[in-house]
Amino acid sequence: MAAAVTKTVGDLINKSMKIIGELAPGETIDSNDQTDALESLQDLLQELSSDQIFVPFFTEKTFTMTANTGSYTIGESGAADVAGVRPEQIAEAFYRDDGANDTLIKVIGISSYAQIPAKYTTNYISGTPEFCWYNPTVPDATLYLYPYPDSSSAELHILYEANIAEPVSASADLLTYYIPRNYHNALQWMLAVEICPLFGHEPTTLMAARAGSGYERIIGLNAARRAQPANFEIPSGNTGQPRLTTIYNS
Repeated sequence: MAAAVTKTVGDLINKSMKIIGELAPGETIDSNDQTDALESLQDLLQELSSDQIFVPFFTEKTFTMTANTGSYTIGESGAADVAGVRPEQIAEAFYRDDGANDTLIKVIGISSYAQIPAKYTTNYISGTPEFCWYNPTVPDATLYLYPYPDSSSAELHILYEANIAEPVSASADLLTYYIPRNYHNALQWMLAVEICPLFGHEPTTLMAARAGSGYERIIGLNAARRAQPANFEIPSGNTGQPRLTTIYNS
């Protein structure tokens, strides 16, 4: 079986530099130029990540809730209730009770959350959370639950599309930063378009076309992965009985 092809961050940058005509075949990139191109790649990946469907996978974050506490901060400030990367938005959430049974929590918007009458610390309902509203404030975001959880051992699981990691080393394998192999060629052309002005070039029609088609292929693939049937049936409970629960997706 053939070994997997390894491509480093520097390989991607070199290819982009050759595409714009800044490097000839076999020529080595200057360290200052590589630094500039690396910074452009970092900026490009963060900009692309703002279009969440460009992110290739979902990340799951889990934390234990506190009874009668209806809001939790998430972030890297050092003062957040839940330490870690602050999601830009949440795709799905579910509650896992003490018996390891999961219940879907519907992610709602601010208008729906505002209409809940009893949701504050002096006037709230406790039980199994059914709804959540996520406010992506900076530096730490806040997740609001309704009803408030009534258990201090149950878990909340949130699924979100984390920003693609910013490469910091040109010698590192792109897979180290969780950039899938099928992204590499498209990113070479997108980076070429991005760095053209930096090196005094105008993007050609070919560059723009290849960058655009590569982006569209990635978006199309990710959209297909996220597609779900209108409804499906799953076994309900852990009794081994053939009971089915029908799940409807909006």
